[in-house]
Amino acid sequence: MGFDRKYLFFLASTREPGTSGNSEWLARKTAQALRPNTPQTWMHLARMQLPPFVDQHLTTGTYTTPQGDSHQLPQAPMQATDLMLLAHCASDHKNWP
Repeated sequence: MGFDRKYLFFLASTREPGTSGNSEWLARKTAQALRPNTPQTWMHLARMQLPPFVDQHLTTGTYTTPQGDSHQLPQAPMQATDLMLLAHCASDHKNWP
């Protein structure tokens, strides 16, 4: 008997909601290959409600307790045994400056 695995798929793409590219497609194929009923959490950075981060450690030295997505963002990786980070890399060179 091994330990139970918990997968976090973290998509850092800024694609519009409902649009997925090769990275997400490959991640979903990977997820399909996992054992049945393997816990999976999917997080899409572009869909999260995150306030701008302001580093206050040199001024007030304190931070308010995060709420909502700001709380979930650092918690999810600590609850996972396996982390898949996905980021879009543009390959359409015609639109580059």
